[in-house]
Amino acid sequence: MKKKKYTIFIINFYIYQFLKYFAFVYAFYLLWMKQLGLNVFTISIILALWSASVVILEIPSGILADKFSRKWLMVLGCLIHSLGIFIWFLMPNIWGFTIGFFCWGIEEAFSSGSEEALLYDNLAFFKLTTHYEKVAANGRFINKTGLIIALLIGGIMAAWNMKYTTLISAICLSLSAIPAFFLFEFKSDSLEKTDKKEQFAFLFILKTLVKNREMLLLYLFAILVFTGIGVLEEYVQLFFEWKKLPLYFLGIGLSVVFIFQAIGNWLAGFLYQSKLKVLNIYTYSLVSAICLFISLLLQSLYISLVFFLLPFLFTCIAEIIVEGQYQRLISSSQRATFMSLINFSMNVTGIVMSITFGILNKFLNIKGGFFLFVILLLLGSCLGLLKKSDDLSSLY
Repeated sequence: MKKKKYTIFIINFYIYQFLKYFAFVYAFYLLWMKQLGLNVFTISIILALWSASVVILEIPSGILADKFSRKWLMVLGCLIHSLGIFIWFLMPNIWGFTIGFFCWGIEEAFSSGSEEALLYDNLAFFKLTTHYEKVAANGRFINKTGLIIALLIGGIMAAWNMKYTTLISAICLSLSAIPAFFLFEFKSDSLEKTDKKEQFAFLFILKTLVKNREMLLLYLFAILVFTGIGVLEEYVQLFFEWKKLPLYFLGIGLSVVFIFQAIGNWLAGFLYQSKLKVLNIYTYSLVSAICLFISLLLQSLYISLVFFLLPFLFTCIAEIIVEGQYQRLISSSQRATFMSLINFSMNVTGIVMSITFGILNKFLNIKGGFFLFVILLLLGSCLGLLKKSDDLSSLY
């Protein structure tokens, strides 16, 4: 019976991951906004408000998830995200896009932290926490696969009708609430019997970060490396344009980025399951910095693109490793709150990085802007120097 329950949970979790971002509108929403008359400055303001909504709601949503229900926040997030895209269909103007992005921000805040915490606690119930990296990696791989398929189909559907493709996207996103609804949510007794000082979970986590060197290093690594690579992802199209990739290859190029990320997610699960300690996270960051640096120097279009894409693969491997270690270091009653603290920090840092990239691009050039991410990856690798010497051989 328990094995059957586990199988049902895993199947629902994977279906949820596939449908979560299966929206054809992702292939063209920025282009659609420009076609409707919004200039680049206005679009940037809307995107900044999107990030702000995530920042504001990130930590409160994590606390809610830990105190009440992670599953229901995920279900609600799916429905709100779908509603936001539906508003784009109803109101394709500045106000509609602003409201829609705000809804998207709510979904990001509700799902981040909740997903990881629910997965780990459920695996703990089945006494399979050693499977966390494998299941999380497979989930990310399936999530990226769904996104890649949506991007490829979305590019074709956009040529037909952008507005009605947006409506279909809203319907597809609403379907993700169904597998989320049927996810089993294990309630640990520890949630009911937490220490009094842990009732102030946010402050307690901050104190723990200061005292626990391993947690602090992982936290700083995430802020520098994962935020940096996330912001870099937003500027992929600028890199392709700078390298003079033909316009008709831009959509395919963006899909290839997600393919490399999906491969990285799959490799993380494979390497962890096989106990192959090929590299630790700090080495992955260093190799990523070297690859990105080479891509900025090379003149050859396609060779430079290969080196540019490799950091997305390596950092996705590191992300799964770090995430698994988080779950093992944090008590059940604080998991979603801690993940929300990380995502909050990453969103705030991401805004600063975006502004810095814009300043470097304006006063230097596009290459100078991209060197920012080389520096961030190098700084992330340098954190490995602060580890205890007897723990350098581990994956972390």
